[in-house]
Amino acid sequence: MFTTIDRYIMRSFFGGFFILLGVGVGMYVLLDLLFNLDEFTKDGEVPLLEALRAIIDYYGYNVPLYFSQLAAPLMAISAGYALGAMLRNNEQTPLVAAGMPLQRLLVPIGYCALLLVPVIFINREFVIPQIAPKLAREHDDTTAGHARAARCIRDARGNILTARQLDVAAGTLRGIAFVSAKTESGVVHLVQADAGVWDAEAKVWRLDRGSQLRVGGSGAADSLSATPIDTLPFSLPPEELLLRQSAEWSDLLSTRELGELVKNQQLPNRGTILQSLILRFTEPVSQLILLALAVPFFLTRERQNVINAAGWSLIASGLFFATSYIARELVSDPQSALLAAGIPIIVFGPVAVLLLLNVKT
Repeated sequence: MFTTIDRYIMRSFFGGFFILLGVGVGMYVLLDLLFNLDEFTKDGEVPLLEALRAIIDYYGYNVPLYFSQLAAPLMAISAGYALGAMLRNNEQTPLVAAGMPLQRLLVPIGYCALLLVPVIFINREFVIPQIAPKLAREHDDTTAGHARAARCIRDARGNILTARQLDVAAGTLRGIAFVSAKTESGVVHLVQADAGVWDAEAKVWRLDRGSQLRVGGSGAADSLSATPIDTLPFSLPPEELLLRQSAEWSDLLSTRELGELVKNQQLPNRGTILQSLILRFTEPVSQLILLALAVPFFLTRERQNVINAAGWSLIASGLFFATSYIARELVSDPQSALLAAGIPIIVFGPVAVLLLLNVKT
């Protein structure tokens, strides 16, 4: 059963969390829009209603990603806010005088964290992977007419697609070159086409002036003439083609999808993908450790300046983030992926425990 103090702290925690979340997402959208407004309007060439539709479409899909990036730091800030308000109003001294250990104030904070951490995990594991192709877009990919190159995109069967231009909004390709995976008999099909249009119902690419050349196992063409072809045996839609070219595309996948990728021993970035998979299991622990690092500085039986407590809390949290970032950037092979993902926990887990145990009550 929650006490009055518990409800008071939880109300302060969630109040601060949702206010900060709204402000954080709003500032994220506003600043990004100020710098990239011309990408949506094409310097006035795009009609106003179409530009507004593109803006809502782009940022609407990105809200879950912003939540995933902000939630863990905001939990630590909200906990510091709730305990900092008590410290500023000298509300902890009567509790200590009544015989309550200050660590008891962490119980409602822990309940709040145990409610939010599963929400963060569900958002990361189920919501974001469903909209991953939308998150991989750049600002001008939301309006038709913007084209980019599609280079050496591989599907699950090992087929490789390259195109001179990919227009995601229009669902078109231009300058297509396609190499099929080698069959058991050693046959490879080479496809060239001037253009292609994605057929969402049939889930195929409809080709314009497409031709196919069959190459035998020896590498020599069976004939000098290519046969016409009107559909491309490549099932990835335009959004998926864009996702596969994103630098952080593996971070947008689910644990199941990452597990399937890791099974491929030939992936050039297998170490990075393996680290992303391991982080799915270590991130909830890291979020709790970050929270535990931030709060001990606000627990004191003596009068203390809240700004000083917040400063020390910020330094500890900053060291945690810096260590996590450096460890992840050092990953170059699968053997170091587990160590890189575990370094923040190994280093700062004991530190957080010591800080909490040394709180004077």
